[in-house]
Amino acid sequence: MSFVLKEDNLFTTRVTVHSPLTEGGKNRLVKWGFDATFKIITQADVAAAGGNVLEAALVSVSNVPLEDDISPERALEIIIGRGDTSGACMKAYQENVTKKNKVSNLGL
Repeated sequence: MSFVLKEDNLFTTRVTVHSPLTEGGKNRLVKWGFDATFKIITQADVAAAGGNVLEAALVSVSNVPLEDDISPERALEIIIGRGDTSGACMKAYQENVTKKNKVSNLGL
């Protein structure tokens, strides 16, 4: 399959999260993950989202361990709003778009 430049190129990647958890009076970090679909965004997309890069870029999430009463739409809101999940999403987005396309990585 070859690449075709579109107005809204999307990609899906696994997001790994490290979340603090207290169980039985003990604190620990729990590693878990989910799949996220991102849009390759423009500056106009960021401006339209009020400067929130993640809100502009994150399209949907799947395979998220959810409580039964949380809808997929609400899960997306929670993921964007939490520090652990939003940080992990930004890292995944940057690793897939920004870091792989730095001039030093392209051999130029």
